[in-house]
Amino acid sequence: MAFDKNQINQSIADFSVKKLLTDLLDAITGGSFNDVTATAAEINRAADTSARLVSATAATLTVTEASHDKKLIALNKADGITVTLPAATGSGAVYEFIVGTSASGGSYVIKVADATDVMDGMVHTADDTGTPVTGVWVTTPTTDTITLNGGSQGGLIGDTIRLVDIATDQWVVHGVLKQSGTEATPFSATV
Repeated sequence: MAFDKNQINQSIADFSVKKLLTDLLDAITGGSFNDVTATAAEINRAADTSARLVSATAATLTVTEASHDKKLIALNKADGITVTLPAATGSGAVYEFIVGTSASGGSYVIKVADATDVMDGMVHTADDTGTPVTGVWVTTPTTDTITLNGGSQGGLIGDTIRLVDIATDQWVVHGVLKQSGTEATPFSATV
């Protein structure tokens, strides 16, 4: 049997690089690299900073964990967008919305996926006139929809809403809104 010296040298070099990388990953992870349970897609999603801002401009947006978790979703359609969240499962997914274009002639509506999901939490509000009047709107036990109408319910540029999937059928909501006119709660039960 004949041995090819170049093949042997390449095999040794490949083994050495693989061993070096494995040792490095072991040092980083504190154990065997085989202990890493994240999928390649999960690692890529966490490491990818090229698409942190998602500009929503269509009439509807179906939010998914793979495409929207831990990203800033800019609502940029003045005549409104209906956003549907995924079913709450307790995944820990975080969806952050910011109004990039004030709503006019329509509303930004963020709603849960099904009739069993609810939202708990609050939004802090301020009057859009500069008057230092602030308020808080709190959800009810049946809240499943947020409506930002560009006026009395918020929906002005810079308004923010953050939703976290904390348990099966359970979302937590926090936000900061500017309201105009006769202020009204952005929360309702419509699903």
